[in-house]
Amino acid sequence: MDKAANRRFEGYHKRLSAAWKNRLWWQNFERTLNAGHLRAFLKRLPDFDDMEAEEKALAYVYHYPDVHRALAFLLSWPALDQAARLAISRAAELDGDRYEFLTSAAEALRDKHAWHQSSRCAQ
Repeated sequence: MDKAANRRFEGYHKRLSAAWKNRLWWQNFERTLNAGHLRAFLKRLPDFDDMEAEEKALAYVYHYPDVHRALAFLLSWPALDQAARLAISRAAELDGDRYEFLTSAAEALRDKHAWHQSSRCAQ
């Protein structure tokens, strides 16, 4: 292989490797909702692509089958507006026996979303 072909091959291999690594980071995030995996994935993306990917990730989290894991992720990210929307829209899925988690979630959202409480009292 001549030098130019070798450089083209190496460049292709690096791009392929980066794309493959990104895919693995994303798959790990989808499986675990691990914030570290998402941060590592976003860090590897060019500017503006990372913002679009973060929006995609938050949408994915919103529909994640385990509502408790989704809520925990949103609270830790932090994406408190999305966490509040999730808690309200999927309230029927929340397990009241997980009171320790739900209490800490409510406390985290209480100050940020006190307007919701006051608007309900005014009715």
